Amino acid sequence: MVAQKLQPRTPPSPPAGGETLLTGGRAARQNGAVIQRAAPVRLPCGLVLGAGAAYPEFLLPYDPSSPAADARCLEAARHLLESAAGRIDGIVLTLDLTAHPAPALRPGLLEGLLELRHRFSRHAGLPAAVSIALPASEMDLRAAARAGADILTLEAPAGLALFRRALPAADLRGILASLAMLAAPQAAALSAEAVRWLQPEPAALGGCCAAPFIREIAAARARRAAPEPLCAVALAVCAVPTLASFESGAAGPTPPAAWESLFVKAIRGCPVSLAATWPCQPGLFAAADLWRACGTPADAIADCLALRRGELPRAPAPPPSGPLSRILCADAILGIAEAIQTCLQPYQRAVAAAYAAATILAESGPDAGPGLAEADRELALHIAEDLISLPESGQELLEQAGSTYGSSILSGEIAQ
Repeated sequence: MVAQKLQPRTPPSPPAGGETLLTGGRAARQNGAVIQRAAPVRLPCGLVLGAGAAYPEFLLPYDPSSPAADARCLEAARHLLESAAGRIDGIVLTLDLTAHPAPALRPGLLEGLLELRHRFSRHAGLPAAVSIALPASEMDLRAAARAGADILTLEAPAGLALFRRALPAADLRGILASLAMLAAPQAAALSAEAVRWLQPEPAALGGCCAAPFIREIAAARARRAAPEPLCAVALAVCAVPTLASFESGAAGPTPPAAWESLFVKAIRGCPVSLAATWPCQPGLFAAADLWRACGTPADAIADCLALRRGELPRAPAPPPSGPLSRILCADAILGIAEAIQTCLQPYQRAVAAAYAAATILAESGPDAGPGLAEADRELALHIAEDLISLPESGQELLEQAGSTYGSSILSGEIAQ
């Protein structure tokens, strides 16, 4: 058996009594390696995220290339606010500008959203947060904060070009170099700058998440362009740049596109947004502070009310299985979070996360949550063995990546 080829792991036992952050806001493992309490975030609109109440989050339709984009977006926001008024005590409206070239942040649109928010707060008693995801631009960030946005989330592009080449090539060293040596330093620097840019505005900084890398993982998995055990290991390593962002000033919430956010929640206690489309066991949805459902606004509100009662939302499909689903289980998340916290530097953290993930996969039999095929466990074992032979410094991995993919990739990303 694959598990017999690795030294047995004995994870610490959870404390007697109490619940974990990953199953409804309760205390996690208390051996000093995992956060023991939640870290709520108070938004300017009055909502408090991460204090035990789940709120629905809605993505607003927006295509700036369309002449009627602003009107459609505002009409959709009005409809969502009307649907929520009187049924729940708060919602989050999200405008995602990361896929659009500048200038995507139109002042009139943001002002219209905030005016709608104020109107429903005054007349319907409905606190509504406006969340904006945007590229890392000081001008846009400050403009959004000064206009009154509640949540601001950035995307850090450094390392993405290398990651796009390394993942389908099954190049573990290139994956580690992209996330630890390129993405993590930029995420830390951008979050630290963003905290300064936002002063004295009260907007919450969702941080620099690994959503662009997660999109590459999801696409590679869908196309079978990379082995799923490698995709799962890469997902665990994605927690390293996001954690660096939080250590540099971000507070959350993380967006639903950031599958790595639960690793960070286990460490920092930050609020997170989850979505019904995640490839995880439905039980993990209890960790949601924000919830993006499949279906109608009424479905999303009903799901959040169920979460508040300690019930799980309705799953859109049978529980998934496979390596990604195995990594997105509560015990795996806590184990990987513990491994990350044994190290201080991004490169060492990336190796620790990857090794913990590969070991978990290699040891996952039919009784360990989502069962894995023998081939998947064998590949995970090989990944774990390869990690043991890595150099002590990540700089060597960067140099190898430059030799493999061309120095122009690295020079362009380092300059970002």
